[in-house]
Amino acid sequence: GSIARHCLKQLEVLDIVEKDPKGGRRITSNGQRDLDQVAGRIAVDAA
Repeated sequence: GSIARHCLKQLEVLDIVEKDPKGGRRITSNGQRDLDQVAGRIAVDAA
């Protein structure tokens, strides 16, 4: 519980996730872009 909460707070600081007005958190557009770039690099390295 507390480890996951701490991780999510750090991701908020990095502008990867944000608090959703409906409750919970969601990935920001910047966060989605960053995650897509990482996934692309992993796919290239795996090929």
